[in-house]
Amino acid sequence: LHVRLDPLPGVTDFEKDGLPRVFDLHLDRATYRHVRGDEKNEDKSKPMTPGIPGVLEFATFTPKIITLPPAISKPFLQPFVLADRLAAAEAEIASARGKQLAAAKLKPAMLCAAFAAESQKGDKALAKAAALAEAQFKLAKAEADLAALDAKADVKKRKAAEDAVAAAQKRLKEPGETYTPILASLKAQEGPDDPDNAKVQTYPATSTGRRLAFAQWIADARNPLTARVLVNQVWLRLTGASFVPDVSDFGLRAPKPVQQDILDTLAAGFMENGWSLKWLIKQIILSDLYRRSSSNAGADAHTLAADPDNTFLWRMNPRRLESQSVRDALLALSGQLDLTIGGPSLDPAKAENLPRRSLYFVQTPDTEHRFLGAFDNANVLECYRRNESVVPQQALALTNSQLSRATADALAKKLPEAMPSDFILRAFQTILNRLPTAKEQQVCIEAFATLKKNRPLFLQALLNHNDFVTLR
Repeated sequence: LHVRLDPLPGVTDFEKDGLPRVFDLHLDRATYRHVRGDEKNEDKSKPMTPGIPGVLEFATFTPKIITLPPAISKPFLQPFVLADRLAAAEAEIASARGKQLAAAKLKPAMLCAAFAAESQKGDKALAKAAALAEAQFKLAKAEADLAALDAKADVKKRKAAEDAVAAAQKRLKEPGETYTPILASLKAQEGPDDPDNAKVQTYPATSTGRRLAFAQWIADARNPLTARVLVNQVWLRLTGASFVPDVSDFGLRAPKPVQQDILDTLAAGFMENGWSLKWLIKQIILSDLYRRSSSNAGADAHTLAADPDNTFLWRMNPRRLESQSVRDALLALSGQLDLTIGGPSLDPAKAENLPRRSLYFVQTPDTEHRFLGAFDNANVLECYRRNESVVPQQALALTNSQLSRATADALAKKLPEAMPSDFILRAFQTILNRLPTAKEQQVCIEAFATLKKNRPLFLQALLNHNDFVTLR
């Protein structure tokens, strides 16, 4: 199993914005057991064959070799690759001057010749034409680089440039059949003994079919555990509680779910409806439970005494917003949230104040967006469940951060109510999605007078309200 980066339309620097793709490379290599988990110590006495452990084999594991489309085994065959490289070459011609212009004009022909030779691998005439076109381009480039040196250039630089011209002239006399293919992918380096990984541009035309067979085994109707695990995860994120307390260990050692009937009903329906997450989410959010209040005010005393932890789901669970949702909500309130879909990941150190959705920020054990880090950000090593906490740093982030202040300033301009009472009502509805109680209304009117009608400061106080970061 190997990984490579493939290009996307309009992108020539695919290392910056490439498409990661998994592929089978060494199809003829045997797999051996690692002694005590040491990959450098293989037990080669008995090769391992692909399969499922006998205790789990309810269905036959029968991988079938899959023939891949030509553009998968040869990424450069994708129609946009040559077009994008030619467009970049034309841009170089437009900006080139002097001898550099002569070299730039030869580049499109070199690219087309290399593409033709790679498309018809084994055709010696096309290979010779590609080698000749490359030799002509490299000579023109070497001559242009030499001509660009001024009289005061370093002796070593001039000698190197002259040697490059001589080497290019020699190659032009005997170009041979070797040429540089269009770089259309980047194979991940397998180790220090694989320095030529960037030169690999043609990959196996078949796949073992093992991943497809394994996926079919996982999603087999006779294996309901897969559906149960996924339903448990979705239920947790939508309701704030899971069927099985430890969502990272959904097995025989886990306690039996109290709501086993709900779990099994959803799991069965999930599989019967084509493993559709849309179907599953719709069933949950349209349920009576999902639409219940999370408040226990006015609840029957016997209910509170019998089930204070809401084990039997007699009400909804209040839950804290995820860190990304808190930041995105602030940007949305100010009207600045950028809803553009896709694009490269963002370095939080360089793009912290960009209005992109928070999921696009890079997050590693060493790199984390500062604002997101204050609100129980996802653990990159354990993604099963997020912790929930209420700590002073969160209040400080909502009070002092530039994002919070900017949101309050923008909202103050969007809510231009003349009367303080009207402004307070609209502020509560906009930020907390509810009306203030009579007591809150009175306290806010008094605070307004103390703040001398400083609307942004009042709005920042509401942004710091627990209800803003809590879903009820």
